[in-house]
Amino acid sequence: MPAWWPIGKPTDWLLGKPVTFDRKFLNAAIQENRDHVCLDTDTGAAAEGLIFATADLNVTHLPRGGVAESKPFQERFAEVTLSARLTITENEFEHVEILNTWHPLGGERRLVHWQQSEDSDLWNCPDAVRSALESATRIRMVLATPAIFDHGWRPNWLDVSTLTGKPIGDGPTLKLVGVSNARWKAVSGWSLAPPRGPKPIRRMVPAGSVYFFKKVEGDGRILATNAWLRPVSDAPQDRNEGFGLAVWGTW
Repeated sequence: MPAWWPIGKPTDWLLGKPVTFDRKFLNAAIQENRDHVCLDTDTGAAAEGLIFATADLNVTHLPRGGVAESKPFQERFAEVTLSARLTITENEFEHVEILNTWHPLGGERRLVHWQQSEDSDLWNCPDAVRSALESATRIRMVLATPAIFDHGWRPNWLDVSTLTGKPIGDGPTLKLVGVSNARWKAVSGWSLAPPRGPKPIRRMVPAGSVYFFKKVEGDGRILATNAWLRPVSDAPQDRNEGFGLAVWGTW
């Protein structure tokens, strides 16, 4: 299954239309794993038992789906850029509008070039999906990023006995009738702030998981306007960090 889909294809899939994979679909970034050790500050040698690994991802070019490895580099890989959404007040951070600079990104602090993007519509729900949700009685939620829920696979906004609830306050009431998800993924890390040490492992519902609902009541269009690519994780901090961004469709 290709990791990255061209614009328009996710819309077809969310509306139940057939999707055929071709070279416009991109595979996951090539990963390079590295093993590291922690150095003892007194001896300069490796500290006993402190070994860790990092994974580097090439995010400037992604491999095209279905292209033979014998083809030239320009045919096998597509040049890509990353887009991030920032929610800020209009009276602050005016310099974002003229942003054009180099600055580190990620724990390894690799340099990337930052600039304001004019493609803000990429984060909006397609009109076809919005229209379909208006009259839909069967709605599905697809996780675009891994989600963290207090009860494993079940969001806290779903009642444990009836499996009904509202993903957002003014949204429709939904009843869960099925889930399609893979095995949980782990997220951890290392804290440099006191107390220093490894962070506890947390279980995430993987990206691509699909939750199938039947609408009990309410307007499904609200999901398109107020919940499209918005987080559905339980804890506010997890939502702020982008865990559980969801898109919505019909089934």
